[in-house]
Amino acid sequence: MLLGFLQFTDTRSYTVQAAATDNVIGWVWSDHIGWISLNDLNPQTCAGSCGTYGVKINPTTREITGFGWSDKSGWVCFGSSCGLHAACNGTPPQGGLNAVINAGSGAVEVRGWVKVCSEGDNGWISLNCADFTGACTTYPYKVYYNTATKWFQPGNPPTHPTLGSLGWNGYVGGNGFGYVDFEYANSTVTESNCSDGVDNDLNGVADCADAACNASAACNEIPGNTDAWGQPLCMDGIDDNGNGTLDCTEPACQSASQCQETPTNTDYYGNDLCADGIDDDGDGTIDCVDLSCDGYASCTLIGEAACGAGAEACCTDGVDNDGLMGLDCADPNCGVAPSCLPAWLQAKFGNVYAQKGITGSAGKESEATYCLTSQGAITDFASGSGCSETGAVTLSLPKSSTQYKGTLGSLDINGILNGRYGTVQNLASGDITAQLPNILAGKVYRVVGNATLNTKTLLNGSTQTERGNGLLIVEGDLSITGNVDYTGSTNIQSLRNLASFGIIVKKNGLVGGNINISSGVATIAAAIFAEDTIHTGTSGGVDTTPLLVKGLMAAYKIDLQRNYRDAVVAAETVVFDGRAVANPPPGMSDVAKSLPTSQDAF
Repeated sequence: MLLGFLQFTDTRSYTVQAAATDNVIGWVWSDHIGWISLNDLNPQTCAGSCGTYGVKINPTTREITGFGWSDKSGWVCFGSSCGLHAACNGTPPQGGLNAVINAGSGAVEVRGWVKVCSEGDNGWISLNCADFTGACTTYPYKVYYNTATKWFQPGNPPTHPTLGSLGWNGYVGGNGFGYVDFEYANSTVTESNCSDGVDNDLNGVADCADAACNASAACNEIPGNTDAWGQPLCMDGIDDNGNGTLDCTEPACQSASQCQETPTNTDYYGNDLCADGIDDDGDGTIDCVDLSCDGYASCTLIGEAACGAGAEACCTDGVDNDGLMGLDCADPNCGVAPSCLPAWLQAKFGNVYAQKGITGSAGKESEATYCLTSQGAITDFASGSGCSETGAVTLSLPKSSTQYKGTLGSLDINGILNGRYGTVQNLASGDITAQLPNILAGKVYRVVGNATLNTKTLLNGSTQTERGNGLLIVEGDLSITGNVDYTGSTNIQSLRNLASFGIIVKKNGLVGGNINISSGVATIAAAIFAEDTIHTGTSGGVDTTPLLVKGLMAAYKIDLQRNYRDAVVAAETVVFDGRAVANPPPGMSDVAKSLPTSQDAF
């Protein structure tokens, strides 16, 4: 194949020229045409009079555009820039005229096309075999961009050569100049604007959530400072300046209007400031002790009446019926009335973890063999037995802003989604009950969007090698509307047969991350983790169904809503059943270490 040379009459007057936004630097190598310079700032670039040029990444769209230069073959265009000049224009063999870096962090794939303009339609360079039907079978090439190192290669730290970031020219018929190596190119992107809502340096976090912005004036947690969406930094749920305190716990924020303890003020997560256990306005008084909370419903003393006969109606009518012993449930005679029995939580041989807080219905009690553990407030609980830890507890659950690392262990989300722990099978959003198999087979089942899981019985593996464990990962919200349980311990030949179910519900961007359990669900057998909140569900009155969770329950916030009232059966019970330790769901073995060992269960 002869390589032509694209001549421009005056390259310095060309419409697309180098600028400050040309944030890609370095070289691309082809055995056939040699070095391709991606920026005229490269040393020893442009032996001829090739003018100014450059390649750039748009941090908002992650699109790669611009022009590079080869001393042997002339101009090389990237993506949609190929349509800006007649000499470079054309239609790629497949797909649209673009080049883009996939979303995500770490080593992510690059998709689309680059073109050696002088080669005409024979000059197209594919950046990913997935864009070319059948190519991945014969030529498994891919160009990568590493968001941590900013190099176009998967290695961390950068090493040369990696032979792991290759494009391809000439797949059709086997002709062309073959592999094109992108590993010698890197970007100079930085988090240049800390208040634009854009992940400018492409590392997976934007603005004040990026540690690079902690020292920026735009990220000072002071009254009046807002983020790109107008949300006050004093109530955005982020430690914007990275000093270890956030929102109303930041002394500088305590004078903000959002941090005044009034009956109507709430924090970023919707918790009432008059019931969050924090001196939000820094005046030395907390919640109901603060006079500013006067009028808040839970701070109002409600008249209580008693009923001498113990009949249900007499214990809820607000009248001192016998005029002697107290009002309603304060009267000992009302102790047998269902309305006077407190709903309670039992954590048996297992812990309940929540970073933000644990909230129960009014008067709820805990009877914990182990602990209720929360860095935030544990409210509306009276300890029956066992213990609760709160306030000074150092507890950090895995979440996106910490790369899913926490004090209870780490969730390797990127590894899980990329098949490191088991084959990833994509499920359609919506009702996934029928899509999820009864024998989980050691796989990861991924849903992008909201999902609903109805009644499901999970079976043990039936052969020596068949795995019974599996993981459901939802990028959105998950609604559990029916019982999820294991079958009996039959056909067990090895521990790998044992059915063991894990559920991870993470945010999709800024939304989602919640597990919503319907009030009629009685059993959930799984180790469940929510990046935002687990809601246990309530009918709005006195619930008729208690909830049993067999495994681990962890979330940023847990809302224990069941108002089931019984002297023997708890409204919610969390029991350790050992499966998450004996046969951990894919990718959850580190988090499962927070469960007690078999010795602890005696």
